Amino acid sequence: MNKDALSKSDPICVVYVQQQLNSHVWKEHGRTEVLQNTLNPDFATKILIGYRFEEQQKLKFKMFDIDSSDPILENHDFLGEAECTLGQIVSAKNFTTPLLLPGSQAKNQQTLHISVEEVGSDKEEVEFIVSGQGLRKTGLFSKPDPFFAIYKDGNHLVYRTTFLKDNLNPRWPKFVVPLRALCSDAGFDTILSLQIWNYNRNGSHQLIGEVQTTTDDILENPFTPVSFSLTCNKVFESHNLMKLVNII
Repeated sequence: MNKDALSKSDPICVVYVQQQLNSHVWKEHGRTEVLQNTLNPDFATKILIGYRFEEQQKLKFKMFDIDSSDPILENHDFLGEAECTLGQIVSAKNFTTPLLLPGSQAKNQQTLHISVEEVGSDKEEVEFIVSGQGLRKTGLFSKPDPFFAIYKDGNHLVYRTTFLKDNLNPRWPKFVVPLRALCSDAGFDTILSLQIWNYNRNGSHQLIGEVQTTTDDILENPFTPVSFSLTCNKVFESHNLMKLVNII
């Protein structure tokens, strides 16, 4: 739902777990980041929950529109909620459920999409230093505000950087991703999509370009810079993406 008059909602998703000893008590377990000006948020934050298949673990997902730094969620616009069990999500792997407002029905049905995967015991991490080279101007005088994203298996967001203002040769701050987050059932053969986007304040970000690789390719030569030539959006000219990968 859009709760902002002159822009779009700035959603956050908060996850609650029902307490076993008192079914009327829900305890906050985790929350995503806030995404600005979007009605179709794709959150990067992962929520880790221990799965006990012999128990019915009830979860509640609440969505809020965050328009200030006030830490009290009840002081922000409530967008809807959904309840399910962890078992339902695990069985489906890609679970979809209505996101409803209690006591009312939204004109346009809202949905919540949850993907789940088993977390391995591998505690290794991959350190990234990523830069782009030769990005094209978005207009006669304007430069792009690029951010970098990693997706695996087509549509599972692994990581997203912040955007850099007016930059044709961006170099994003170093970031670390758990090795297990870069792998799926295919292991080191997991297909990764490395993407550069142009940030727009109104939420309509433009894909500048992307390249597909595998986790194994990224890990093959640690400490050695590797260049990728991106397949570019028609709006943008060809440019390169440079990445440096370290395992720590």
